[in-house]
Amino acid sequence: MTLLPDERTQLIEFGTATICNTDKKLKVLPADFKSAIQRIPLCGTVRTLDLPEDDFLSVIALLDEAQEGEVLVINSQVQKRAVSGEMFINEAIRKKLGGLVVNGAFRDIKNVQQLSFPVFYRFLCPMAGTAHKLFPRQTTLTMGGIDVSPGDTILGDMDGLILIPRDYDISSLRNKAANIKQMEEEAIASMKLGTPFRQIVNFDTHIDSIKAGKRSKLGFR
Repeated sequence: MTLLPDERTQLIEFGTATICNTDKKLKVLPADFKSAIQRIPLCGTVRTLDLPEDDFLSVIALLDEAQEGEVLVINSQVQKRAVSGEMFINEAIRKKLGGLVVNGAFRDIKNVQQLSFPVFYRFLCPMAGTAHKLFPRQTTLTMGGIDVSPGDTILGDMDGLILIPRDYDISSLRNKAANIKQMEEEAIASMKLGTPFRQIVNFDTHIDSIKAGKRSKLGFR
């Protein structure tokens, strides 16, 4: 599945929290990913690279093959040296990519923070890896126990990173997110007028159902 520009824009506007509210089964990537620039969200179709060694030659190939709007996801967690930095980010900007996620080491953070490009990484290291080997690209990765496949959609912001499977109904997800966003905005408006949150949701009936051993779900009235 290739994410369309308007889909990407709307997913970013909704944000990870609202998207997660549409489906509790969506996968959340490990919480220790760091955002190089917190104000800039990330969203796009995933293009993957699994690095068993801290050799960045395959990253150059990945960049060369990437299409506009895609997010590069590199799995190099077991390695200590950086496999991406300022030079590669400038190339990603030139190619109009949607972002970079490195499950491993990144560098040049000071200069990268001056660029308007979303990068998520696990840790920093000033030393770059080698450039001697090419590894297969566009394979399924496993990061924090979560499978990340080419064609999936990844969304990241200040709340974290979430994964939407490539066969997921994006249209349905967008509709659900729009409804949730509207209900939340109406709830906040009511609270600003003095309505207690307890009265905005089905708190009392939900508690009664729980006490009675009945299935229930907390939600807006």
